[in-house]
Amino acid sequence: MADRYDGVSGHIERHLGRIRDAESPTLHGPNQGYTLAVYEHPEYDMVSAISNGVCFQQVDSMLPEEFVCTLQSDQEEIAAFLVNVICEMVVRSGQGLEFDQAVENTQPLVPDTRIHGVLASPHPYLSTDFDVFHDAYGEPALQIITLVPITFAEAKYVEQFGADAVRKIWEARETDLLDVYRSSSI
Repeated sequence: MADRYDGVSGHIERHLGRIRDAESPTLHGPNQGYTLAVYEHPEYDMVSAISNGVCFQQVDSMLPEEFVCTLQSDQEEIAAFLVNVICEMVVRSGQGLEFDQAVENTQPLVPDTRIHGVLASPHPYLSTDFDVFHDAYGEPALQIITLVPITFAEAKYVEQFGADAVRKIWEARETDLLDVYRSSSI
């Protein structure tokens, strides 16, 4: 019988590009129970930091989860930081995230930006095939949740009107969701 996660790395590379770097699960001290890897897209000026191992933790969610944040190439460390913050929160709380859930902080998460949180979302720049990995039997085995950096005003807007409402504003204003130094769209 095939391992449920056979093929995950190929799935990720097909969508995100080639792996550029990987961190040990003990990089920040004791074993976190997950690692982070950074992928460089072959066509676009973007990198993605993605977790590996959250799916093996005791986390309550519809499907086992991993988290990814995609930003401009020069913001690689910020993408990894945001994924690590969310992974740490999820593993400690034992509660996974669902699409359209906003996680916000009262202060900016990234210094010198207006980014106060993230929106758990399907990936805004990749096909929907990326968001769920199917095992060898065609069954959904892993949900890959994209963490889109959001401002405080955007988080409040999501809270009041929902994630689709803010996505419509982003689309209408051609918001660059790959740039954490962007202005708020609200």
